[in-house]
Formats: sequence, structure tokens, C-alpha cells
Amino acid sequence: MARIDENIKVMLLKGEDGASIESIDKTASAGLIDTYTVKMTNGDESSFYVTNGRDGEKGEKGDTGNTITVPVSGLFTLSVDSDGNLIASYTDAGTAPRFEYDKTTGDIYYVIEEG
Repeated sequence: MARIDENIKVMLLKGEDGASIESIDKTASAGLIDTYTVKMTNGDESSFYVTNGRDGEKGEKGDTGNTITVPVSGLFTLSVDSDGNLIASYTDAGTAPRFEYDKTTGDIYYVIEEG
């Protein structure tokens, strides 16, 4: 547990009241230029412009993504290598995640221990 040093004091200064962003909306589009309008909580509005690029040539289809990141009971990543093997990567400090494979359906289940 952290120890608080009683000799340190924090002084919070209150600044002037300000305004927050209420909304940002795309309000116009002409050719490659889009206009966005920012509305503030104090009623002020301002606009900015985004110039988009032209569509380029269609490229070749990329590889199918085979990676799933799951933030459950620690962080690990699942990937498939070029031979079709499923690989679970996890931190060195953790324990390997446990999975069960159903050969009849091809489903993989992440086993969560009850505790």
C-alpha cells in the first residue's frame, strides 16, 4: 500500500468557467472537401475542413486476419501459423491459457476456472 507523505500539500486553483464541445458534425461535402462544424456548450460554433484523397487503384486482396486478442483473465493473443497450427501467446509472468477443441464442430473453447 502506498504511503502518503503528510508534508506534501496540493493546491488546486480554479480557473475561469469555460465551454466544452457539445457536438462535431459533418455539415457539408463538396468534391474532396468535407466541412465539419463544432458546436460548443456556450453556443459558439466553428468549422474546419478535411481534404480527402482520390481513390487509388484497387490493390491485391490481403491475407485473411487470423488473430484474436482476448482481455479475459489476463491478456493473450491467438494466431494461426502457415502450417495451420493455433498458437496462444501470453506474458511470461502468466500461466498458459487453457483451451478445449471440439473436433466435431471445429469450435475452440477458452476454459475459465471457477473460483
